[in-house]
Amino acid sequence: MGAALSLVDIGVTSHLQQQMWQGEEVYPQDLDVVSSGHRTLDLALPGIGWTSGSITEVLIEESGVGEIRLLERSIRELTANRSRSVVFIAPPWQPNWMAFRAMKIPTSKLVWVKSPEDQVLWAAEQALKQEGIGAVLIWLPDARPEAVRRLQVAAQESKALAFLFRPLKAAKQSSAAPLRMVCRPTLPAKS
Repeated sequence: MGAALSLVDIGVTSHLQQQMWQGEEVYPQDLDVVSSGHRTLDLALPGIGWTSGSITEVLIEESGVGEIRLLERSIRELTANRSRSVVFIAPPWQPNWMAFRAMKIPTSKLVWVKSPEDQVLWAAEQALKQEGIGAVLIWLPDARPEAVRRLQVAAQESKALAFLFRPLKAAKQSSAAPLRMVCRPTLPAKS
């Protein structure tokens, strides 16, 4: 059984409270690892960073609570330093290109895929098969367990990072994702 960690308890301080549930303890050593950009988070993650070859399920109360800020440094590393593309599949909002530029993320390396919900899974699988992709971010709120399993199989065959964003209520469902995180907004600490 996986372990549950509160990232706030291990020293990750930000405007987000993240919790992580880890489904697998052992990861192969030959996987590509990308730092989250947060040292304490990296130490808590299997592989000491985000690993290719598996899907990370990020459970959110609603879209826009900070899921892109959580991945900002990794997206910048992949696009600016490794010259790889990042694919956004079916985000519930249009990406704010000015915000990405402000984060020093080259927008020429970002791909936005608008897809009806019944084609999101297929689009994600196709993106994960492509060369030159650094990460695939997928919004599939009503994913059934077999869809998550298909994404995990596609991620295992890929060199890209894969993130699946689902609502917090999905925590009650089983998941084939080796790593599940809960991302909740919190108020900033008073100084």
